[in-house]
Amino acid sequence: MKKIKFLAALAILVIAFATCVENDPALGVPEEEEGIPEPTPVGTPVDDMVTKEIGPDGGSISSVDDNLKLVIPVGALNTTTSISVQPILNFAPGGIGNAYELSPDGQNFSKPVTITFHYIDSVDGAIWSDFGIAFQDASGFWHRADNIVSDSISKTITATSLHFTGFSLYSGTAITPVYSTVRVSKSVDLELRMVAHREDDDLMFLIPSKGLSVTWMVEGVVNGNATVGTLTTQSNRSLVATYTAPNKAPSPNVVKIKMQARTPRDNFSRTAFVKIRGDEWHFTLEMGEGHGVVSKNYSYDKVFLDIDVVKDVVTISNIRNFPPEPTSVTDATLSCTTTLSGGATGQINIVSATGTVDLEGQLLTLMFTHSGAQLPKLTTKCPDADPVTSGGESFSGSPSSEHFELKEGVQIHGIENDLFWSKLTPR
Repeated sequence: MKKIKFLAALAILVIAFATCVENDPALGVPEEEEGIPEPTPVGTPVDDMVTKEIGPDGGSISSVDDNLKLVIPVGALNTTTSISVQPILNFAPGGIGNAYELSPDGQNFSKPVTITFHYIDSVDGAIWSDFGIAFQDASGFWHRADNIVSDSISKTITATSLHFTGFSLYSGTAITPVYSTVRVSKSVDLELRMVAHREDDDLMFLIPSKGLSVTWMVEGVVNGNATVGTLTTQSNRSLVATYTAPNKAPSPNVVKIKMQARTPRDNFSRTAFVKIRGDEWHFTLEMGEGHGVVSKNYSYDKVFLDIDVVKDVVTISNIRNFPPEPTSVTDATLSCTTTLSGGATGQINIVSATGTVDLEGQLLTLMFTHSGAQLPKLTTKCPDADPVTSGGESFSGSPSSEHFELKEGVQIHGIENDLFWSKLTPR
């Protein structure tokens, strides 16, 4: 097996004070440690795709979360091309945050394009000089980009490429996940992952050496305690620790978990943070109704509700119905114009709502009562034809119910701003 490249830990500390330097992610672990590169699947989409037409004059495009920016220089493309950036699940060794699929997949460029990742301080508990950019080949293997430039002032890491594929920011050493949320008395597994690259730049997870010793701490207390939560491991060499939250949320309710690793040649530490929540959930529910595909951008009716869950009691308040927003859209192919109009109540118009919760199954069920709901009127006018109008009837209203998981993060049913959709956001 090829010898793994490492920078000395001292070198890491020295270059960490630089503003803009060539960057080579490194590990403070013995040189004799080895691993085997393994292929991974391509991640599935986790957020909206951004698409932009870019031609020979060049241009730029950013991901929907603004964590990745792609700059295509003048002359890199011979013809105008639809360039897309799609956030996807990240399976890269040591991957941080989302990976990004750049398309058209396999697109080649006459000049190198610039791929820039933005990061935050102490992401994954690592220092910036430990970060790199990885790309995935057609066989699923991940490789280190070897032309990395890091800027600790602007907090960016940049690489160049002559082709498109999947790209990810990664860290040589990190606790995964760095940020997590658990309920009181519940648990989450934390793992120290160590990554290196071979001479051919294949990325791989390292196999820990026998000389590795690991200590886990919660708020400075080895293995924690009943107040801040406890950590359990299989041995002092374990790279995986199970954190169990206390039966009462501490104040403040975010605890810091530190992992201190020691090897015959080096010591290093990484940090993670766990937010502890009591038996309470607080959400805002937004629901909308439209009458077209996303590209035509029909935006029609909308409602907001505040939802509070305390143990097994669901309280719904502050219902805000919005009047319909009539829209007019022209079909470019047929030159027909469709106009949506209707009464002031719209087709949702919720007047009351109730909810139940299944704590064991972590399922939230919401039931809605409507009043005065009315379907929109759709009037279509085509050239050399009389207008045709349909709809406008009163009905019982929709939807009658919705179901969501009791969990952190935004949940979206349907496609936002198109047809019927709902969006549950923690508040």
